[in-house]
Amino acid sequence: MSSYRAQAGSLNQVPGGLWDTTVAEEQEEILAGKLYRLIYFLTLYRVPVTFLHFPTLADDADYLFEKLKGIFGIGNRKNFERVFNDIRRGDLIHDFDKHG
Repeated sequence: MSSYRAQAGSLNQVPGGLWDTTVAEEQEEILAGKLYRLIYFLTLYRVPVTFLHFPTLADDADYLFEKLKGIFGIGNRKNFERVFNDIRRGDLIHDFDKHG
């Protein structure tokens, strides 16, 4: 559980604060339960879902193309890669796994 999230606020007073708890140590378990319920109902009602890994989706045009081509009917990989490279802003991406 990120200490930043706990410090950002409590009782939903600040975006990024604790959700449905006032105890920071409980936040991870509460969020895990919410995610479980979300995925449960998505699968129960057969809602198609695509998970995208960050920062891979912002760094790897091939990865993003493969994930999105069936959803959006994207057929031209070269055009997708050109647009991806034109709009990608690597300077705005922070990789928490690499930088802590």
